[in-house]
Amino acid sequence: MNRILQRFTVYDLVIIAIMAAIGIVIKPVVVPLAHIVTGPLMIPSGALSGGLYMMWMVIAYGIVKKPGTATLTALVQALLVFFTGIIGSHGIMSLITYTCPGIVMDIVLLAIGHRVCCRGCAVIAGAAANVTGTITVNVVFFQVPGVYLILVLSLGLLSGAVGGFLAWELIKVIEKYHLVPKTARRKAKDKKTETGTASADPHLSGKKPFKLKLNKWLGFAVIVVLFAAAGTAAYMNAEGADKTAKGYSLCISVGDETKGNRTVRTYTLNEIKKMPAQSFKAEINSSSGEDEKGTYKGVELKYILDSADKKLLKTHDRFILTAGDGFSSAVTAEEVQKDQTVFVVYEKDGKGLLHMNEGGKGPIRIVMPKDTYGTRSTQFLVKITGI
Repeated sequence: MNRILQRFTVYDLVIIAIMAAIGIVIKPVVVPLAHIVTGPLMIPSGALSGGLYMMWMVIAYGIVKKPGTATLTALVQALLVFFTGIIGSHGIMSLITYTCPGIVMDIVLLAIGHRVCCRGCAVIAGAAANVTGTITVNVVFFQVPGVYLILVLSLGLLSGAVGGFLAWELIKVIEKYHLVPKTARRKAKDKKTETGTASADPHLSGKKPFKLKLNKWLGFAVIVVLFAAAGTAAYMNAEGADKTAKGYSLCISVGDETKGNRTVRTYTLNEIKKMPAQSFKAEINSSSGEDEKGTYKGVELKYILDSADKKLLKTHDRFILTAGDGFSSAVTAEEVQKDQTVFVVYEKDGKGLLHMNEGGKGPIRIVMPKDTYGTRSTQFLVKITGI
C-alpha cells in the first residue's frame, strides 16, 4: 500500500478526496430523483443514478492520470458511507460494493491502454464502473432473477456510459478554464505547439487512439432500454395487480421458466392478522439516516409460505420481496426457515402500520431482527415471488 501511495502526490490525493466526496454528497439528491423514474418500472434506482456519481471517479482519474486512482477514489467513498451512514450505505459490505467498481475501472483502463485521455475511454470507464456496482449490489443484496438482472445491468451500462460522457465534458471544461493545474495531456499539447513536435506517448501527446461516436448508438440504447423496462414492468405487475396495487393484500407467486410468474395465493391483511403472531424488538439502520427502533408485531414469513404451499421452501432457493413503489430485495430459503429471522409485520409499538399513501411504511412490511441494516426490510410489501 505504501508503494502504491508513493506514486501519488499530495495534490493527487486532494483531488481524489474531493471527487470522492462530491460523488457521495450528491447521492441523497440523485437517488430519490432517479427513484421517481425507476420506481414505477420496478428497477433499483441505483442502476439509473449510479452513472451520475461514478462520473466523479472518472473525473478524478482524468485529472490525476495514474493507475490506481479509481481504486483509491472508490475506497474513500466506501469509508465515507460506512462511517457516515449516508444514503446508499451497505454497512461493512460497503467496503466491497463501493470499492469493486474502482478496481474494475482501473483494470479496464489498463487493459485498453488508456488513462481517461479521450471521450471513448471515459465512456468505457464509466460504464464498466457502474455495471460492476450494479452487479455487486444486486448479487450481494437483492439476488434478482436472471432476466430481470439483464434489464437492470442494461440500464446500469447506459447510465454509466452517460456518466462517463459527462465526466469527459467536465474534464475539458476544467482544463479550459484552468480550474486545476495543467494535466500531462495539456502540457504535452502546449509543448507540441511550441516546438512543433509531439510526445511519443499517445496519452501525453493529446492524440486520441480511437474516437467513439455516441449520438446514434446512445439514442438507440435509450429506446431499447426504455421499451424493455416498460415491458418488464407491465409483465411483473400484470398478475395480481388489481389485488395488490393498494398494498392491503400480499400476493405469493412463483417464477416458472416456461409459464412466467404464477400466483399461488393472495392473503388479505385481515387474513395475515389471524395467523400466529409474535412481538419482538428490532432496530433498523436506514441508509437515509432515519433509523428505526421499536417493538414490532407480525408473522414469520416461513409460516405464510408454508400456509400458501408447503413445497415452496423446498422447491425454491430465493424469494423476491416486492414493494408497492417498485423496490425489490431478496431473501434465501435458508434464511426464511431459521426461527425469528424474517417477519411480515403489520404493527409497531402497538399501532398498525400506515399505508405509503398515508405517509407510512405499511400496512405490511418485512423486518429482519438479525439483519440490522435496512436494505432488505422491504416497506409496503405487496408481493413475494419464489425463484
